[in-house]
Amino acid sequence: MSRQTAPTMIAAASLLLASAARAHAEETRVEGGDPSINGSFLRPYTNRWSFTMAKPGSAPVDAGTWSDRMEPTSFSGRPALKRTQVAEYKNGIRLTFVNVFDPKIMDSLAFDYTRSDTGETRHLEIEGKTVHFRRSPGTGDQPAQDYDARVDRKILDFYDGMFGILLDSFPLKEGYEVEFPAFDSDRACIDWVRVKVTGRETVPAGEGKRAETWVVHVQTKLYGSSTWWLSREAPYVIRASLVLAEKDGGTVITYTMV
Repeated sequence: MSRQTAPTMIAAASLLLASAARAHAEETRVEGGDPSINGSFLRPYTNRWSFTMAKPGSAPVDAGTWSDRMEPTSFSGRPALKRTQVAEYKNGIRLTFVNVFDPKIMDSLAFDYTRSDTGETRHLEIEGKTVHFRRSPGTGDQPAQDYDARVDRKILDFYDGMFGILLDSFPLKEGYEVEFPAFDSDRACIDWVRVKVTGRETVPAGEGKRAETWVVHVQTKLYGSSTWWLSREAPYVIRASLVLAEKDGGTVITYTMV
């Protein structure tokens, strides 16, 4: 190899490696509308968990119950599913999450949230790559928001109530790993969320019952991590464990079916 050709060959090799890295990154990313994401198997159900909260270095404390109900509905004449979740805290606070979505492609159509103690409400709708978001803080300390955000990807709604049901619609299998664009309504932008299937596990699924599940780990950039035990049989989300970010106290919240 001559001194003249060596730099050219090194540059070519570097370009090839960079192209391969970009291709790999694209292969491990999905967004809304990807045909591999499909919730057509979802059926109406009811579910209920108890949940505990454990601060770093402390034992778990019983914090309340979380109910979950799925039912058929329609949205602007479009067949859809409606998921209603209610968190009842021991201190009397009630949080209500209502999601309406198209299960075939897991498109989020509308989301509504209410908090009992402050009167805070949130409403979100997604149309293609445009997100409409409105928040009224009530007596809480969250800022009032009302905006339309244009994003460069078709998002998959994870943070605003879909949680494990969205993850269950992914083609889960051993070693599956992918990133997807969720929407961060506080910052009005996309947040790439990483998902990794870590294996199979049989876990308690209510009194006297057990379910075989995929164990799915989720890592976010700002909001900590979570692990989900998911089944393709109703009620789908069997168990969950959330670890809040250090800036939010690092509390571990564990949900167990009852």
